[in-house]
Amino acid sequence: MVQALTNKKVNKSPKKNFSVKSWWNKTLAVLQRVGKSLMYPIAVLPIAALLLRIGALIEDPMSNGSIDISEAQKFIGILIKTPGDIVFGNLPLIFAIGIAFGLANDNRGEAALVGALLWLGMNALLKENMLPFQIYRNVLQTEMVTKLAENNNPATTANLSQLLFFGKKGVAVYQLDAGVFGGIISGAIVAKLYNRFRHVKLHQALSFFGGRRFIPMLGIVSIIPLALAISITWPWIQYALIKIGNALSSAQGAARGAASGAYAILNRLLQPFGLHHIINTFVWFQLPISGLNFATGELIYVNGDITAFNRGIVNSGLFTTGFFPLFLGGLLGAALAMVLTSDKDKRKRMFFFFGGTALVSFLTGIDEPLIFSFIFVSPLLYGINALLTGIFSAIVASTSMSIGIGFSAGLIDYIVSFPVSWGISTSVHNTANHVAANPLWILLISPIMGVVQFFVFWWIIKKTKVPIPGREKQLGLAEIEYSADVFDKDEPTKDKKKEKPSNQPYKDKYDALAANILDIVGVDNVIVAENCATRLRLTVKDNTKIDETKIKQLGVKGIVKLGNEGFQAIIGTDVEHVADYFRTRIETNNAGFVSKDKPQQVETLATAKADKLTNPVIIKAPISGEIKTLKSLADGVFSEKMLGDGFVISTKDHKGKLKIAAPISGKLTALFDAKHAYGITNENGVKVLVHIGLDTVKLQGKGFVTKLVQDQEIKLGQLLVEIDLDLIRENNLPDDIIVVVLEESQHKDLEQTNVQNAKMGETILKVR
Repeated sequence: MVQALTNKKVNKSPKKNFSVKSWWNKTLAVLQRVGKSLMYPIAVLPIAALLLRIGALIEDPMSNGSIDISEAQKFIGILIKTPGDIVFGNLPLIFAIGIAFGLANDNRGEAALVGALLWLGMNALLKENMLPFQIYRNVLQTEMVTKLAENNNPATTANLSQLLFFGKKGVAVYQLDAGVFGGIISGAIVAKLYNRFRHVKLHQALSFFGGRRFIPMLGIVSIIPLALAISITWPWIQYALIKIGNALSSAQGAARGAASGAYAILNRLLQPFGLHHIINTFVWFQLPISGLNFATGELIYVNGDITAFNRGIVNSGLFTTGFFPLFLGGLLGAALAMVLTSDKDKRKRMFFFFGGTALVSFLTGIDEPLIFSFIFVSPLLYGINALLTGIFSAIVASTSMSIGIGFSAGLIDYIVSFPVSWGISTSVHNTANHVAANPLWILLISPIMGVVQFFVFWWIIKKTKVPIPGREKQLGLAEIEYSADVFDKDEPTKDKKKEKPSNQPYKDKYDALAANILDIVGVDNVIVAENCATRLRLTVKDNTKIDETKIKQLGVKGIVKLGNEGFQAIIGTDVEHVADYFRTRIETNNAGFVSKDKPQQVETLATAKADKLTNPVIIKAPISGEIKTLKSLADGVFSEKMLGDGFVISTKDHKGKLKIAAPISGKLTALFDAKHAYGITNENGVKVLVHIGLDTVKLQGKGFVTKLVQDQEIKLGQLLVEIDLDLIRENNLPDDIIVVVLEESQHKDLEQTNVQNAKMGETILKVR
């Protein structure tokens, strides 16, 4: 087809040899997206944990039934904790929904729905007597009790597979549980199917099931293959994990400290790349853990360290307790060291800069805004921070202290976890020294870590001339203004006011930051824009072209590059607002909304509305076909009229090559490299966008032939572009023609004719 378009012989490009570097770059980009997507299900945990623990405290203040309370108080406690119980009891389903939604390119609810559907179907086929039982019932058998002796009847036994059963209260219980891993796999598979087939077109008789409605069918068809694959592989993986989990949950002293310390170091080393969410998900929600409940002595089996703590299991908190000294002390010391090593005339300013970020980490455990102030300018401080975290985590864990988290190890989590932590420390089932396991020790250990981290950081910064914020004079660097908030709330100086245009081009500070970052990154360079708790996460074509210095001058706290495709800007906890606008800007730029080289024009597009035209501007059909509404696109951009109002012409009656004519005379003010969109402005200031299909920018101009150049004058009916419908359809992309009178048009009062099946050149809209 390409040959037909160019009349030249096209040689197939030779197959590229496998490149470890290329594979690693793509792997990092994928892991970045997975890490971001994990934040969706994780985001529901803080409030769920808070309700769970407050409700449990009201229901049973001592967590052991030793205090008589009224039935009304018990009911109130149950009422409060039930929503939290629901969340923690359905984590696999929540992860399936969150991952499917997060990895879907357009974050649509259809993907989330099918993610839940696939997990529910797979989980049903993993239950007792289903696929795993049929495959492994005769493997690794051992004699187990299936029914206890009662009423003079002896106990009954059977030979059962250790891959599928374990003893609970002396009776064999079916144990296979894919947990959040099953949810993540289900969600990831659905997202892959969704991204690949969401625009598929079926025969006219089945057209209702085309597009996004095709995804549920694929999800249902995938249930049995996925369940079979999990049934074959997961029993062995779970068997090994149970052995590891049992060893970790029963570890004491130095062994427990070593495990906690190693995990803490790895967690901190992965943090700059956003990959710590992946290992957190495994140890917090998937790792099988067993132990005695501190109040009842009941042997409990659960998945994940956080779940174990919520169930009151002795020795839980192995992968959470060790972070409290860092957030409640260590980072405060690091922040103070950076303040006192800054230029003297900047110390007050830096106190608010570092103090604000340190306070956020102290209260909530969100430390990225502070951490990213130093880890990229000093690998040594980056490593020291990880090492100190590991050392103090090992110290705390070796005492058998148990403190859980709902989100991160800040003061809020410490307070709501304290009743359970106290109960575990005083439990007769806790074989550790009860004094050493007292959670109050955190209030002493944390300041000690703060002092140690202060002196270590102060010495390293002084001796190695670390260029942390605020040390520009000492190091002879260019002066930079800093704020604890990327979106500086201070009033601009007189000089700044002079530079600021009289007409503020952005509706708020988030828009301004997003537009400026987009200007530096380059809209054509961006593939996917997402965010997590504090970072704007981009997948780009080439991150080596991005000027980090310019972005940091905007007040961004840090930059992370993963391979050649991953790019992250550390914004802070307001990143969601930036990302929302950023995604909209990318979508509208890709749709031909505005010049890609001048994002500053974005905010000036909404010009003052002019008086109605006496003689309306006529918009004609660029092809023949059925006229449809923008709403029919259901793409979230055109369908919501973000760019303006207009119409769609169906291409279903066309095939092969299709010529598209200009629907209006005027100047070609927008012509993109992908040749998929054309912006025309007529002499009255009416701006019309002709957009071919959806996501056709991905074809990079293949299948699009035009002889036009930007800024040339074109006439009504003149050939805009010839497109190859077969090529577009082979790539499962929508190919209907979209015509929009842009929002920034000086005239946009539309009157649509009653034409339902238009001929090329027939009047469709009148603009006044």
